[in-house]
Amino acid sequence: MKRAGLDVRTRTLTNGLPIVVAPLPHLHTATLMVGVRVGSRHETTANAGISHFLEHMLFRGTAEHPTAHEFNLAVEELGGTLHAATRADFTTYELTVPPEHAIEGLAILAEIFGTPSLRNLELEKRIVREEILEGVDEDGRDVDPDDIAHRAVFGVHPLGAKIAGTETSLSKFGESDLRAWHARHYVARNAVVVAAGAVDPDEIVRTCERCFGTLASGERQEPSPFTKPTRGPRFTYVDSTGSQTDVRVALPSVGEKDPLRRVSEPLRYATDLLTRVLDDGMSTRLFRTVVEDTGLAYETFGSFDPYEDTGLVVVGAAIEHNKTASLVTTVLDLLVGLRDRAIEPRELAKAKKRALFDLTAVLDDAEGIAEWLVMDRVFELGESLERIAERIEAVTLDDLAAAAQRTIRPDHMQVVAVGVLPESVERETKRIVQTFR
Repeated sequence: MKRAGLDVRTRTLTNGLPIVVAPLPHLHTATLMVGVRVGSRHETTANAGISHFLEHMLFRGTAEHPTAHEFNLAVEELGGTLHAATRADFTTYELTVPPEHAIEGLAILAEIFGTPSLRNLELEKRIVREEILEGVDEDGRDVDPDDIAHRAVFGVHPLGAKIAGTETSLSKFGESDLRAWHARHYVARNAVVVAAGAVDPDEIVRTCERCFGTLASGERQEPSPFTKPTRGPRFTYVDSTGSQTDVRVALPSVGEKDPLRRVSEPLRYATDLLTRVLDDGMSTRLFRTVVEDTGLAYETFGSFDPYEDTGLVVVGAAIEHNKTASLVTTVLDLLVGLRDRAIEPRELAKAKKRALFDLTAVLDDAEGIAEWLVMDRVFELGESLERIAERIEAVTLDDLAAAAQRTIRPDHMQVVAVGVLPESVERETKRIVQTFR
């Protein structure tokens, strides 16, 4: 497959802040993104959700734009919208604007690092509380199947906690807590600024020197390492009224880095391709079996989410309550097939072709390039698109087999069902899970 290279320019300011610029002159947009190495896995039970709440509060205004309205108006008058996301490993702030407004956009992004007002804290708590309530029922029980699956796999480790935290933890946060968290994490050595699209690299660097140059250097923050998943196989059932039951089969897997040697994980791309063999289009095993051949579900998914030093493979679907045991049986049979029987060369070839196409297509997507560059720098992977393509192309059938053996393990598997199960279906599903080998 023919691929164009990506021109990436890197500069580090005197305070230690990395600036990464990917000029894509054929585009008509400029994406500006700041990544901060802080997320839910940097927290404790006592301050769970503080990273997410701080992300919300940074939209509440700055010294230059004192109110939330003024701040958002300044952004939107450039033609763009500021988006933010708190993840387990890091937090991002992304602004895509017409190229002629890239410099102004960078200056606005710098304000949330240098002069956040953190006003109207109690008002923002009411908003975040509504977000938290989306994942619980009227009795306050967690009913979000993905949150429950993460807790089932990661247990008391911060990776098992909800990114938004709980009502209890949220209620305790004060301005001093937020300012201390901001001062510790929103520092030069714990962040990266990325610009991608139709931008002038020299102009971007000069603007960063002016707007981010006075940022405190600080220290790079290391998350709590993850070492041991919850023992399985285990079935967790949450009774929750609805027309369907949500099912998740969750398996801890590899991350971006080998947790012991702190280098790139050799099975990372084999695991990605293994997941694509399972589910990447309507011709793959999962959709064909669960939807087209059996009618168990309207839609289904298989995903691989790599964190820095660990990862999670999840298979899920929403189905009629009395189909739950049949769905779990079908999914486990598919997983056994991946692990114990040879994968066809044609399946691997198709998975590679689709992965490589996605890699090439990102060259037409400034936001996609910016997000990849942020993750690469936050995790200190030092990858390039060319190197990733080489690693994908180098994956063999033996590598897929090794990835399957590493991931599809009954002693780590967690199965979650959220819905209304007849007692006989609950019993049968539990038996199926507990006898999985």
